[in-house]
Amino acid sequence: MSTLPPGSECIDTWARFHRLPYRSFPEDAWFRAWEPFWVLISPLRYLNAVQAAVGYSQVVLVEPWYAEEGFQPERRSLFAFVSHPGLRYRAAARIGASSLTRVTFLGGHRPVEQSTGDTEWDHLALTYAASPLDAVRAFTPSLRKLLLRWRFTGHLELRHGGLLLHLADAQPVPQDLERVLQWVPMVLDKALKERP
Repeated sequence: MSTLPPGSECIDTWARFHRLPYRSFPEDAWFRAWEPFWVLISPLRYLNAVQAAVGYSQVVLVEPWYAEEGFQPERRSLFAFVSHPGLRYRAAARIGASSLTRVTFLGGHRPVEQSTGDTEWDHLALTYAASPLDAVRAFTPSLRKLLLRWRFTGHLELRHGGLLLHLADAQPVPQDLERVLQWVPMVLDKALKERP
């Protein structure tokens, strides 16, 4: 992709205003190291990356681009990649579905749907982990309660040293960049609460 999508200049301006590093065409290899995702389809490329420090974590807000050269995606979206040394368990969850939801898996690495024992959460969310204990350790009671209170819809993947957050209604526009940055410390705080 040789040209940026409409609105990219607004992201650049927002990042400059907040003195945050911005890369219109960020290094692809860094993002690919997070793949394969368990609940999200991997995009063709990543655009409009903004980096921020939030406490002990590094956050990269980025636009996943799902369209071939010369075409627009069905809907533009926003991912938050968060690196934090305190995150230790691998699990993923989604509430709701979107065009970004992964529905097929090739090979032997298909995640297993797990129950957390939290009736309200398990009724709304599909949670994937290697075991029910891993699901509960990653999606702590505090984290599940927070996401339910927010009426969260989207995808959240936790792993050793990081997490990936996708709010279903967030787009690559300044107000949503700010909203996601506000969510990150709260999600981290609850994910790092004492685990069973």
